[in-house]
Amino acid sequence: MKWAGGTTIADRQGRGVASRHEPCEWGYRFNRAHRRRGHVFQGRFKSVLILDGSRLDEAAARPKWEAMVKAAEGIQGREWRELILRHGDWGRDGLLAVATRHPGWRLGEVVGREPGVSYAGAAQGIRRFWKRAPNSPEMRAFVAALLKQLSNGQI
Repeated sequence: MKWAGGTTIADRQGRGVASRHEPCEWGYRFNRAHRRRGHVFQGRFKSVLILDGSRLDEAAARPKWEAMVKAAEGIQGREWRELILRHGDWGRDGLLAVATRHPGWRLGEVVGREPGVSYAGAAQGIRRFWKRAPNSPEMRAFVAALLKQLSNGQI
């Protein structure tokens, strides 16, 4: 094996076996598949310069649960009490799913805040929500709207 053109390692038939640019190629393919540009992690993280410790808690804090509930109520157009008590409604499970996946809430913390919701029932509802969400435009729109509010700092 030897370097062929300085970029790939070739076997005796001249086929490329490995490339030193392989990680970059993965990024190109990812961006092409998802119709994105730039670095793979571009726009996913943000940084805030903190000169003194007074804003440290504010910068590291996750969104308040009450604010997330209010955002879900606004998106769904119904009160949280209706979303919790209505049988077969995915609104509660959608909020729990997004809260436990993106801002970093743990399921035990969320279940402790909501009376009448068991840990096992919430976990099953979250699994069902993520299983059904790819096929439901309404669920996808709910997740997108909630994530948009999270990323804009509105929550």
